[in-house]
Amino acid sequence: LSLAILVFFLLNRWWGVGLAALTSVLFAIAARFHASIERSLARHKLLSHIKTTQLARIHLNWDGIPPAYPLAPTGEHPFEIDLDITGFRSLHQLLNTAVSREGSQRLHDWLLTTTPDLQRIRQRQTLVSELTPLTLFRDKLLMNSLLASGHSSQQVEGKRLLNWLQRQSLSTSLLPLLLGASALCLLTIALLLLNVFAGFLPLWTLSVLCTLALFFSTAHLRGDLFDDSFYLRDAFGTLSSVFEYLEQYPYGHHLHLKKLCEPFFMDHEHRP
Repeated sequence: LSLAILVFFLLNRWWGVGLAALTSVLFAIAARFHASIERSLARHKLLSHIKTTQLARIHLNWDGIPPAYPLAPTGEHPFEIDLDITGFRSLHQLLNTAVSREGSQRLHDWLLTTTPDLQRIRQRQTLVSELTPLTLFRDKLLMNSLLASGHSSQQVEGKRLLNWLQRQSLSTSLLPLLLGASALCLLTIALLLLNVFAGFLPLWTLSVLCTLALFFSTAHLRGDLFDDSFYLRDAFGTLSSVFEYLEQYPYGHHLHLKKLCEPFFMDHEHRP
């Protein structure tokens, strides 16, 4: 770019412009490859972290096993504390690879069940038997989840997103409000231009007052649009890579796993 500026002022303007354009194209190509390499490095580092953690689980190296999401012991459970089911250096910490808080809580509840359901236990055992040889599937699913959540110590809160969606299920359309606000803005601009260049009365001030009145009177309809959109961008961005992986994975003859993941690919119009 420095060379393009020198050429522009000292030699020929069109040569300078052409050199600047060429530099921009080359920079965009380099930035694209650089971003690809950065993503690849991040995935390899994360996969290495996953393997190191799994080795720590195999050898009961507690310092290398991430702590589970802290859940307070009930105190009245018949075997939770005596058998170290939960807490530090517990069975829950050893088994828990969940990225979401709800997943961690679900495993916690399974381990503390006092009235086992034999049929459900056998279904889970069948699923575990299918998942055991699928190392690549499990590692990639965990890797996509950790990449989406930002880092390995942060847990996704699915319940918060579900609560938001349930609160918004009866929301009215914002289209009439957007059209009305846009029309007032265009009217204000037109009246301002007429006032400046054609000597019309400053009617644009009335239009501004109408716009402000609309803005404050419809606050209950808009809600916290900025906060909501910012939160939803992160929430759905977190889930999209995980859901996409489950939607596109070739399940083949792994029938039980395929049945478990049916909601992700069976109905294309109502996929998550």
